Formats: sequence, C-alpha cells, structure tokens
Amino acid sequence: MSWLEEKDDYGAEISKILYQEGMIQTWIKDRAEGWTLRNGLWSPYYIQCRPITSKKISQKLLKLIGNALGTLLKEDTEGITKVIGVPLTGIPIATSITMCVGIPSCNARVIPKVKTVEDFHKAVTEGKFEKEEYGDHSLIEGDINNGDKFVIVDDIVTDFGTKVVILEQIKYVAKMKDIKIYCNDVMVLVDREQGSREAANKLGINLYSLIPFKTKGIHWLKDVLDSEEYSIIVDYLNNPNKYQNTKLKEKVIALANKK
Repeated sequence: MSWLEEKDDYGAEISKILYQEGMIQTWIKDRAEGWTLRNGLWSPYYIQCRPITSKKISQKLLKLIGNALGTLLKEDTEGITKVIGVPLTGIPIATSITMCVGIPSCNARVIPKVKTVEDFHKAVTEGKFEKEEYGDHSLIEGDINNGDKFVIVDDIVTDFGTKVVILEQIKYVAKMKDIKIYCNDVMVLVDREQGSREAANKLGINLYSLIPFKTKGIHWLKDVLDSEEYSIIVDYLNNPNKYQNTKLKEKVIALANKK
C-alpha cells in the first residue's frame, strides 16, 4: 500500500469516529437550527474537536491520530525536530505524535486578549512579554534549542489566523533567546478548505492536513450520513453563500424538524 492510500485510510477511519463521537455535527443529527460561524455565515455542519480527550474511545482515537499525523510528518516534511501544539486541542494532538512516533513536542501558551497578529504586535510594543511583567511564563513551553525546526500542529484550520499568531510567538521567542529556530510548516487534522491553503501560500507556509473536508472528508462520511444530510452538506461546501438565503435556510432547517 502506498503512503497516499494509507493516508486516506487513516483519514476515512478518523472522520467516521469524529462523526460517531459527535465531533463532526450536522443540523439533522445534532442541532436543527444549524450554526452561525465566526465569519457570520450560517452552516448546516460544525466540527468541534475539543472533546477529543474526554471520550471512552479517546485512547484509540489519539493513537490513530498520533500515528497518522506522525507518519504524515515523516513522509511529507523534511528536517522537523519538534512539533508545537496550538491551544487548546492542538496540545493533546501534538502529545499524541510524541507518544506514537517519538518527535518531541512543545506547547504554545494562550495569551489573554491576543486574537490577531495586530494584537500580538501591540502587546510586544507595550512590553507585555518582558520578564518583569510576564513572570517566568514562556510564550512557548518546552525545550527549545538553536536550529530547531518546528511544525505547528492543530485540530482544525479555517482562516489561518490563529496559526499566524503562533508563528509570531515563535519568532519572538527566537529573538528573546537570541537563537535561530525555524517554522514554515503547519499540520492539522482537519482542513475545512475555506481559504486556509491560499492564506498559507501567501505567507510562504506549507499546510498539511489529514482530512481535507470539502474534497475528501465529507465523501468518507457518505455511508454514515442519510442521503439528504450528505447531499445538502456537499452542496453547501461547494456554495456556502447560497445557503445564506433565508428561505433556503428555513427549508433546510425544516428537514431536520421532520426527522
């Protein structure tokens, strides 16, 4: 079996577990009114991986994810010495990679009130991360050495904004330590395929994913979704703006209320 075939097998198996365990949700199965996303768009599906460590199947699932992403890292990237987990869900995923394939992991810290690169630069300008104000806390927790090459690890990527903040944290830590560390790679479990790859390309960042949801992930779920559930989500993924029409949205919601 080739690596591409093995990768798809991992992706299909993990996608089905995420659906069965309620981390990939649909309006028919989980919430008739659907979801309003951070970008303001209404959606008939939602992916929420934060419960990934709290399920009875979590040990099996994290082993699968650790082996899959660890193999992806070894097959598709070069020279990576450490993975860095994005809080919150990226941290257990990074740890699972360490446990399964032996690549050491570090964790990025949550910075209160810092949501964008602009927020981060403002905090730097105001001296928020100077030792006397930030205590012994580090923006990156873990053993960091000169010459380390990192890959940022997270559960999901949508618009790439969170990942850019982590990149800025890495750059800042390198400057403060007066060392050279490198990070040109981001690896996620699920890519919603909503412009993240284009955003990564503009920044010169390589984006790797196990489950590209629009092109593969939804189709891996075809045999566990009912026919209306599947066809509407596929159509939505191809044209989300179409489903912002109030009458169409109400029609879709009515389908769930009939179930």
